[in-house]
Amino acid sequence: MALVVEDGSIVESANSYISLLDARAYATDRGVTLSAVDADLTAILVKAADYVDSFRAQYSGTKVSGDQTMQWPRTGVTVEGFTIESTTIPALLRAAQVEAAIAITNGADLRPVGNAAPVYMEKVGPLETRYDTRGGRSTLVPRVTAVESLLRPLFKFGGTMRTARA
Repeated sequence: MALVVEDGSIVESANSYISLLDARAYATDRGVTLSAVDADLTAILVKAADYVDSFRAQYSGTKVSGDQTMQWPRTGVTVEGFTIESTTIPALLRAAQVEAAIAITNGADLRPVGNAAPVYMEKVGPLETRYDTRGGRSTLVPRVTAVESLLRPLFKFGGTMRTARA
């Protein structure tokens, strides 16, 4: 699989918001080493992009086109009083993707799992897991607070996270 980077121009078959080179540079600047094997890091970055895209219902604005494969670029997004252009991938989003990749590298499985036990929340290190306990069937939704902290300014509702209350 090739890494296809969304640069804001609605790249066909895009599966990442950041390149291998830029992801490694971000991680290195923070004292973290990502895989030196391009194929391994590609798979990790695609999973990380899937994770940041899973916040689609919380993002401000709307996708630029129904044909785009990813949740960004978006229109109608303002962060700290500044409009994010509809041809821009926010740096916060790219950083969040790398933070998710770091969590995956450290063993986190960030895919949602159905039919989880009816527990509201548990936290192990940087990974926080919440369960929806409102119905008879719950869905495990993994959370990485480092990722969500970066994404929060891109969310609706003035950057506050909307979570279900038990």
